[in-house]
Amino acid sequence: MITEKDIPNAYRYVLAHVRNRFPGAIIAGGALRDLDCGLSPKDVDIFIPIDNKPDIQDLSDYFNLEPHTINAEKANQVDRTIYAIYHINHAGIEFELIFGTPDACDIYTFDINICQIQYDGNTISRTSDYMSGMANKVIDFVNPQGKKRMEERAARMQTKFPGFSIKKAAPKESCFNGY
Repeated sequence: MITEKDIPNAYRYVLAHVRNRFPGAIIAGGALRDLDCGLSPKDVDIFIPIDNKPDIQDLSDYFNLEPHTINAEKANQVDRTIYAIYHINHAGIEFELIFGTPDACDIYTFDINICQIQYDGNTISRTSDYMSGMANKVIDFVNPQGKKRMEERAARMQTKFPGFSIKKAAPKESCFNGY
């Protein structure tokens, strides 16, 4: 497993600038998990907890921000809201700035156990569900979302981690067509 010293400098640089404006920002999810597994991440997600639409003016001084169109069904998942996503390419690495409700940015609410890992600029934290999933090679939907979202994510995870089994969960009901 990686330690704080293993976090790439580009990740540290981008996170430090984002945290200057949004102190609660964290790198979380797949990029850290992939580093833990010795894989190359496709992108780096930075979760930024906010209470309403983001004001990103201060970040424009550091980065060329490209807005990402969010599908309303995916933005408003069960009990979670994503307000906006911006793309940054820094040092050849694709970053996604994900602005959402504090619940949407809390790794304990992430749907898949092996995505519950974060780095806050100082410390890497892993939930007990993450540790158990990695040790037992089990992908578990610990916080199930809609059926369609779970099926899509399960398929991606099975491809990326063929040695892991997937623990099925009953999807939560949502007014957003299964997301």
